[in-house]
Amino acid sequence: MKLSRHPYLALVVALCALPVHATPASKAAAAETAAAQQERAARADYIEKQKKLFEEKGIATDAPAQQSSTIVDLPQDEADAPNTVKK
Repeated sequence: MKLSRHPYLALVVALCALPVHATPASKAAAAETAAAQQERAARADYIEKQKKLFEEKGIATDAPAQQSSTIVDLPQDEADAPNTVKK
C-alpha cells in the first residue's frame, strides 16, 4: 500500500509551527511576570548568601587557572595502527 507524502509533510509543517505559537508574543512581557521576578529575587538572594559564606570561610573566589597537563607523545606501535592484521 503506497501512501502519499502530503499528509506527512502537513504533519511536519504543523509540528514545526508549534514552538512559534508556544512562545509569548513579547519576551519583555514574559520577563516581567510575577514568577520571573520572584525567580530573579531568589537567585540574587542565593548569590548574596554564597558571597557572605565565602567571605566568612575565607575562600578565594578568583582562584588562578590551573595549567593543563602536558600531552605525552608515545611512539605508535605497528599493531596499534588501523586495519592491521595480527600475525
